[in-house]
Amino acid sequence: MEQYDLQYDNFTVTNESTVKKLEKQVMVTDSGIEISIPMETYNKLANFEVQTDVTGKSTIIIRNIDNLVLK
Repeated sequence: MEQYDLQYDNFTVTNESTVKKLEKQVMVTDSGIEISIPMETYNKLANFEVQTDVTGKSTIIIRNIDNLVLK
């Protein structure tokens, strides 16, 4: 975006399937665990964090959960 001087331009995504893909961040671990997080939660660092230790292993921390439903 910066290369083409578009970082301050506004744009609208009109394709419905593209908009749907941008609503959530989906992560899949190497063991097949799939986590789907709404972007408003993913973008709030106070609620969601991925920590990587010195060996390269990652830990996912999700905070401020009021209710949990397993599906």
